Amino acid sequence: MWRTKILMFILWVLSCLTTVPGLIHHFGYEGRDEYIQCSYPLGYEGYEKYLCKNNCGNNDVLISTLQKNTTKYRTYDEKRKRVFIAIISKLHLNDAGKFWCGVTRPGTDIYTEVKLHVTQDRCCQTVSKTQSIEEGSVTISCPYDSQSANNLKYLCRGNRPSVCLKQAVITSNSPQEGRFRLTDDRKSRIFTVTISRLTLKDSGLYLCGVKRTSDYDLFSAVELDVKVYQHRTTTVETDLTTWLNVSEKKIQDDVLYPLWALFPILLLILITVLVKVRKNHCHMIKETKVIINTHKLEEADEQEEMNSNELYENHEAVVVYAQQWTFKQRSNSYHFDDKDENEADCESITAPEEIYCNEAFHAFQRR
Repeated sequence: MWRTKILMFILWVLSCLTTVPGLIHHFGYEGRDEYIQCSYPLGYEGYEKYLCKNNCGNNDVLISTLQKNTTKYRTYDEKRKRVFIAIISKLHLNDAGKFWCGVTRPGTDIYTEVKLHVTQDRCCQTVSKTQSIEEGSVTISCPYDSQSANNLKYLCRGNRPSVCLKQAVITSNSPQEGRFRLTDDRKSRIFTVTISRLTLKDSGLYLCGVKRTSDYDLFSAVELDVKVYQHRTTTVETDLTTWLNVSEKKIQDDVLYPLWALFPILLLILITVLVKVRKNHCHMIKETKVIINTHKLEEADEQEEMNSNELYENHEAVVVYAQQWTFKQRSNSYHFDDKDENEADCESITAPEEIYCNEAFHAFQRR
């Protein structure tokens, strides 16, 4: 009897010694895959490993290395590192709970307890907002708790915490990455990320992350709105237009109204000027007419003088021609007297008759 109790006590002690101490916590996100890793002692590389749930009875075994993988569970044995890996695909909220990593051996198996936590893959209930303009810069502030002062800090785009660290645009391990610069103020427990040379594509949701080993990473959400620089110009133009409208109204009130009051006086001055201009215009017209009439009289006098000269010249020509014609007629008459042959023989004719005859002859020649 005593031997049996001693044997059972020894077996219990051995089982405790061969169980990997400690509780492993895993934090998964709904819809994502979770990799559960459990180490085992040296010498058990060739033994069967398995994953079970709850009390780990025969009906609680989910997958083992001797079974084929399923769409929900898969296993992998990293013998060189003595690590057994169980993969749970596409987590659901009801997958959360207690699991066991087991190693089959004679007697009592080796167990490692695993606590799986599952939460939704989105963040956060509150979102702070900030904005800036294109080609400008912005600083995103990310607070954290006092226990995470020495932990890794990072910033990623989107709102999926499960992939935030893998897709981080910058981390505290590398605080300068292109347009991103991370600064950690541990005294105030705030790290900031400055983004320079902003573009419209930088708009969107960002997650500030702080790495934690015994819990989900700490996250805070920030929404960045990058506005086009022209919007700012439009605002300035609107303000300028408003100012001009106010100034224009002020000018109308201060200047235009007194001008309207002076309108009757200005109208009287305008009428007076027009009357004077009209009188001067009429006087100029009269003088012009007088000058024109004077010119006409002078032209008439000149024309009369020209006609007189022409008549005088014509008269002389008629007289000369008449004399020539008279002499010619006389020579044709064959009338000779006792005078010398070279001496002109003229009839006794009076001067008026001679002028009349010659003028008649001249008129006949013009026809």
